[in-house]
Amino acid sequence: LSGVLGGRDRPVVSRLNPADLATQWQRELPLPSHAQPWNYPGAVAVHANGQVYAIYMTRLARLDPRTGEVTAMLDLPAPNG
Repeated sequence: LSGVLGGRDRPVVSRLNPADLATQWQRELPLPSHAQPWNYPGAVAVHANGQVYAIYMTRLARLDPRTGEVTAMLDLPAPNG
């Protein structure tokens, strides 16, 4: 996938301090293994359970809100062709 996405083009989620907007953590999200991923519109949400969820490319990732560690991943359906 390095020819499709690389360097600054990779999906990233950051946690900011709301008081001064300083970055508390930044996590580069793992790319799917297939070469031409369908690009879902990106979105980030915080659930009532406190976990952070990010949708990007063909994936849904759950992140630990304290560390940004990816704790679970789910591949989303993508159209063929």
